[in-house]
Amino acid sequence: MRRNALALGVALSLASAGQQAMAIEDIRINGFLTAAATQTDADSPYNIDLASDELRFDGRDNRLGLQIAADINERMSFTMQLLARAVPDNFNAEADWAFVGYNVSDDLQVRAGKVKLPTFLTSDYIEVGYAYPWIRPPQEVYSLSPITSLSGVDVLWTVPVGNNRLLVQPYYGNSSGTGFVTGMQAESGPPFPEVGTEVNFEAKQLAGINLALSTDIGTFRVGYLTTQVSSGFGGGFIDDDKATFMSVGMNIDWNNFVGYAEWAARDQDDNAEIGFPDQKAWYVTAGYRIGPWLPSITYAQLEAGSPDNESVKAYTQEQSSVTLGVRYELAAGAALKFEATRVEPKNDNIGLFDGPLGSSNANVYGLALDVVF
Repeated sequence: MRRNALALGVALSLASAGQQAMAIEDIRINGFLTAAATQTDADSPYNIDLASDELRFDGRDNRLGLQIAADINERMSFTMQLLARAVPDNFNAEADWAFVGYNVSDDLQVRAGKVKLPTFLTSDYIEVGYAYPWIRPPQEVYSLSPITSLSGVDVLWTVPVGNNRLLVQPYYGNSSGTGFVTGMQAESGPPFPEVGTEVNFEAKQLAGINLALSTDIGTFRVGYLTTQVSSGFGGGFIDDDKATFMSVGMNIDWNNFVGYAEWAARDQDDNAEIGFPDQKAWYVTAGYRIGPWLPSITYAQLEAGSPDNESVKAYTQEQSSVTLGVRYELAAGAALKFEATRVEPKNDNIGLFDGPLGSSNANVYGLALDVVF
């Protein structure tokens, strides 16, 4: 895998330079596939259709994607990624992102349309399972933001920093999506749908910045965004409420050592706390490559934030987990992965499970085949 994972992510995120505008032979197509099986020994499903107490091959890890890119002229290009997920779309393809890029210079590009939101370390290639060591990025951190794309504009400005490169990426626009109700119903407070209920929302005036320093041994990044959240959930009492999100992360690929670490926190104001309670989370992954094998261990923790409204604490999710994983390179562009995760909810919480576990902790197992083509 080595740093080709990062290169793959970039290749699947940005349009590369071409030759003639819109000639059929200049259309470039890439693709990726994840086929996975999951199961948990808990009484309740894990993290909204990710795993259940029956072995399933149609969970949220299963997906197929195609990227289509073409040059419009010497400075402009078009890129679109079609994504088909098993859950919740039943493999119905949709445009995950689609944008026009304009190269102002070799180091400066402006993109307009639907672009990937750079919320996390792996956001640019989060759907490409082959690009990272896990079956899926640690859910304690990656479940914090249901916003994955932005309809608007962003800027990719690459600045030399010694022998390294700093990406400065401001962005602005709107987004919408579907989150899922989490936590347990409080004895008092606003009405709250059952766990797992889909909550549609809009994020207006979404503005943020992503800074990523690329070096010979890895990437170091920090990001921040702010937005106004509205939702019809609960009778529409979430109306242009302010929300902020911050994250920092790093990945290292040095000799045979592979390491990842991220921390993230979301902070909501007013009634938005009810739909998306304040949370913070972090994880650390360490792995060591032995020929085609990459065994790894991940520790992750999801914690309650500091809500303004004490009644929303019942809706927060708290848990820790330890994941033992192994990745095996089958051939160029194909990897087989196995993971076993021990999950322990905290403070009489159900964590990321959809209901009571039936015990104080539970195990989640996964087997996945990742390919790129």
